[in-house]
Amino acid sequence: MQANRRITVRYLGIAGIISKLSAMLAVLAAVSVLLMMLLTCVDIGLRSLTGRSLAGAQEIIESLMVAVVFLGMAYALQKREHVAISLLTNALPIRLATVLRLAGQLIMNALVVWIIIRTGQAAIWSYSIGEVRFGLLQIPMWPARASIPIGLTGFLLQSLLDIPEHIRAWNSGKSNTSLSTKTNF
Repeated sequence: MQANRRITVRYLGIAGIISKLSAMLAVLAAVSVLLMMLLTCVDIGLRSLTGRSLAGAQEIIESLMVAVVFLGMAYALQKREHVAISLLTNALPIRLATVLRLAGQLIMNALVVWIIIRTGQAAIWSYSIGEVRFGLLQIPMWPARASIPIGLTGFLLQSLLDIPEHIRAWNSGKSNTSLSTKTNF
């Protein structure tokens, strides 16, 4: 019983750290949205007043969009704000549904690890060669490329927290409501 309690305390500590990381990445995604908004407003204002766009605004906004998408993924998973289709698993016995969810999650996690490795390599390569996006200004590409493996790492860590919940659901034979989503089809 004491060992089980220590594992639970460690799990909760790790879960808290991952939760804070997810929130921090979400804040960075929100700041990216704010910067996109400000750049768009300034660009429109300049275009209205002078007939010319803000140099590099489009390229910067495109890079920020990548950050918005990938940095917000972990928080969306944490809050269960993602879209999930549970039509099949809702119709199955709880234990079979739990096994299928866990198997799907493990396959997804393996794919995400592979994507993290590949996009991480691309970000390092981009930084090492000084890759830029050509346009009115030469905008470095590595920040946008780096936001992909960073955001996916947060997503993977958040996803790994669900595995013990699936195991608890299997052991108890009860559906785990903390893993259910708000959007079910």
